[in-house]
Amino acid sequence: MSSIPPRLRQSYCEQFVPAFTAAKERWPAPYRVTGYSQSATTLAARLRDALLSMRRYSWGPKDLPDFIVCHRDDAVYLQSNDADLAKVMQVPTTTPKAVEVTLTLTTVELEAFCLLLSKRYIFGPVYINADFDTAYIARLESQFDVAITFEPSLSRYQLL
Repeated sequence: MSSIPPRLRQSYCEQFVPAFTAAKERWPAPYRVTGYSQSATTLAARLRDALLSMRRYSWGPKDLPDFIVCHRDDAVYLQSNDADLAKVMQVPTTTPKAVEVTLTLTTVELEAFCLLLSKRYIFGPVYINADFDTAYIARLESQFDVAITFEPSLSRYQLL
């Protein structure tokens, strides 16, 4: 009995060789994988398994480029892992722009924003119309490592 998991066996991975071969021919441009009955999520997972298997056990097409499997918008792509991918895809580089919006939040929503700011999932400042007591604000600042200041002229809080 083989110690290789079924999804990593050569017999299973061989079904993906046509996709890898076609992607190699289009290299370094991204290649959209089509022609498989799996959902996009499942297909992306199986292609990752096949890449891992081919690299680990040295089977399949030789000299494969350094592919990554990308799953977006219900489509699966084999594409370059290189920093030059943006040039190949001709994606313009843009700098995020700050947008000033003042929100009215509940305490639960305020705590969620504090968590997102502290984990750097979003960037401040975030402006809030609210009336919170200073003890609550102090607790949020220490719990989430954020700065919350009150702007009296605008009657709003600023989260950083």
